[in-house]
Amino acid sequence: RYLLDVIEGRRDASARKHRRYPTSLPVRWYQGADGRVSRLEDISRGGAFLRTDVAPPVGTMIDVELYPEG
Repeated sequence: RYLLDVIEGRRDASARKHRRYPTSLPVRWYQGADGRVSRLEDISRGGAFLRTDVAPPVGTMIDVELYPEG
């Protein structure tokens, strides 16, 4: 919805509140007892982006731990 509003001129694009730091770290994340392995693509004070095939809804609280490769 945000992108459509910006493209159609109904609102201005806003800058992110926190600077994002790119990374490529293997992680294991949990939503309750359900655990998955994926990659942490970037991180900021306000959140993180995990590259994963199955994603929880935006804003869902999850637990993330570093997951050593190999």
